[in-house]
This record gives sequence, structure tokens and C-alpha cells, in this order.
Amino acid sequence: MRGALFHLPAGPLEAVVGSEYSREKQYTQGLTATPLDLHRDAYAAFIEARVPLLADHEHPQWRDRLALTLAGRYDHTNDFGGKATWQGGLLWRPTETLSLSGSYGVSYKAPELLQIGGGIQFSYFCACGGFLVDPFRGGEGVSAQIIVGSNPNLKPETGDSRTLGVVYSSQALRGLVGSLTYFDVNISNYIGQPDVQDMLNHPNLYPGGIIRGPASPQDQQQGFLGPISQINSLYFNFGDLHMAGFDADINYAIDTGLGQFTPSLALANIYKWQSALRPGSPSISYVSQAGGNPGWAPRWKGTAALGWKRGAVSANLAGRYIGQYKDYQNAVPNSNELGDFWTYDLNVNYEVGKALMSKNRWLAGMRVAVGAINLFDKAPPFSYNYATYDPSEYDIRGRLVYAQLGVRW
Repeated sequence: MRGALFHLPAGPLEAVVGSEYSREKQYTQGLTATPLDLHRDAYAAFIEARVPLLADHEHPQWRDRLALTLAGRYDHTNDFGGKATWQGGLLWRPTETLSLSGSYGVSYKAPELLQIGGGIQFSYFCACGGFLVDPFRGGEGVSAQIIVGSNPNLKPETGDSRTLGVVYSSQALRGLVGSLTYFDVNISNYIGQPDVQDMLNHPNLYPGGIIRGPASPQDQQQGFLGPISQINSLYFNFGDLHMAGFDADINYAIDTGLGQFTPSLALANIYKWQSALRPGSPSISYVSQAGGNPGWAPRWKGTAALGWKRGAVSANLAGRYIGQYKDYQNAVPNSNELGDFWTYDLNVNYEVGKALMSKNRWLAGMRVAVGAINLFDKAPPFSYNYATYDPSEYDIRGRLVYAQLGVRW
């Protein structure tokens, strides 16, 4: 339900009230010895409200100069119980060209069904001596049975986030819009599958993850632990994850006799990405240091683009940039660096219906698009990752050319 509850001096207080119910079922056969039949019942109730605090009588189309937004939500699942979360924000328009905003909220996420009740998903024997080493046996290569599966002891993820933003719309240069947003996100009990080498290096942080046989008399003389017989690559609750950075965007729509050109630039700066493997353990920075769970981020990413539109035809050329970062260290210690890399994409769109069939209500929304991703077929750089490239930031497929035909009613 949506509507105005009552009127305040600055305008109507508007609210949205709703609820949700879902029954999630998952049946899996073939990956495990016995089929898995999982289910979960969940319901939620939520409310959102916009409270005008200061009216804008000079620009009534803006509705208000200062407004407060509030939201609350209660989620409940039959396997984890319930949790209430909330979010609040403030929007202020001090001038025609400037708006400021800020928000704070808390979050909650229950583990996915397969993460807690999937059992053993698959297993395999890995002669992994080429990229997995046992630090408690003099760095010898590891050969063991690896079990991939769920963890019924997982806890839900919780977290909080805050943002501050400013948007500028120029009056002197019509069409020029710029924005800057600060964000800070904190997650506790982050769920993920840790890198196997991390499990080998820190077995005390992952109870039940590394299974060893008894140490032989020779092992005991050398101060070695027993040989690894099994590695349980399960989902675990990592400790804490902290992310913070800035997003900046600027674009300028320029009308000319040849059509409208829109150059734009978007930059993302991640200056903090810290994670602790378990609660109480020290945080490690993964800014510009590639790694597995619980993730990492390049310090800089960006997109520079030039759009063009004239009548029913439009085109966009974009260059995507990844800043320099250090390579993965899990398999082989190295000083290799990746990034400082540009990839270009091109898209051309023709609104066929608008140009040729505007009076046909069924075909007026037809359009044709052609384009290419990685236009110049640039290959990803070599990485010491298991795939010999970094699949989290690069696409091994090279140039991808596509054509699309669609219609919108």
C-alpha cells in the first residue's frame, strides 16, 4: 500500500507498507551420493516513509527542500528466526544546482540453503603439489581428498552502511551534471569459501577444515604434523569485512547540428578493503592485492565514454579501466602486477519502430542493436592464479560481437 498519511506544514508525509512471503525449495541430484531436498519458509514486513521537513515554495516541482526518509524491515525464516533492520536518510537542496544527501542503515542476511544444508556437493582427489603446500611439513606439496560442501553451523551475516553524497547540476552549462558519493560498508560473519591455501596456513581458524593422519616417528623427529588426508572446503563465517571509498561521476550533454554528444567519466576509488578471517583476528588489507574470499578490490576503476544520439540512432563508445594491483599469492609467491588496463566496448542502437512504424502500437517500440565487448580483442595479462589469468577482472573470451532485436510495449 502506498499513499499520503497526512499533511505536514512542509507537505504530505508519504508512506509505503508491505509484506512478503516465500517458500524456497531446492532439489539437487547427481552432485552427491544422495539427493538433496531442501526448503525454507520466509516472510517479511516493511515500511518506508518520506517526511518533508522544509518546503521549497520557489520551486514547487521539487516538492521539498529538506526531507527525511525512514525505512524498517523485519525478516523471518523458519531455520534462523527473525531480525529487524532499518535505514534512514536525509536529502537537502540548498540551491537550484546543489543537493546533499546522507544515509545510514543496518543489514541482515541468512545463509543460503545450499550453504547450510547442501551436504557434500562433490569430492575429488587432488595431487596439488604444484600449487598447494603444507607449511607444517616443510612446505611439501599436498595430495589429498578435497570435499566441497555445506556447513550447518553457519551464522547469518549482519552489517551496517553509511553514505554521503553531493550532486551538482550546472545552470551556466546546461546538461553538465556531476556527483560525488562516499560509502562505508561493514559486514560481520561474512559467508564464503576460503582459499584452500589459507586453510592450510591457518587451520586453527577453520575448525574441521584440515584432516590429518597420525605423525610417523620420522615426522615427530622433524617436528612435522601428520600428513593431510582430507581437506573439507566448506562455507565458513569469516570475521569482519570493511569497505570504504568514493564514487565520482560527471557527464555533459552537448547539443549540436550533428546530434547530441554526451562525454562522461565515472571513477571509483576503494581506499579500504580490510578483512579478518575470524572474529578477534587482525584485519588484513586487500586493496590492490588480489586474493580469494572474502574478496579484494583494485584501488582505482573507471569508465570513460562518449555517447551520441540523433533521432532514432544512438551510439556509445566506452573505455573501461582497471588500476594496477598485485597478483595472487596463493599458488606461487611472486612480484607480478596486473591492471593498468583498458578495454573498449562499442554499441550502436537503432529505434526501428520510432523511425518507421511509430503509428503501429505493436511495433512502435522495436529496436535493433549491434555492438562489441572488448572491441580490440585485447587478451588478459598473465597471472599466477590457477587459471593463468584473473577471471574476477578479465574475460578470457576476447572480443564478443553481438546483435539484438527487441520490442517494448
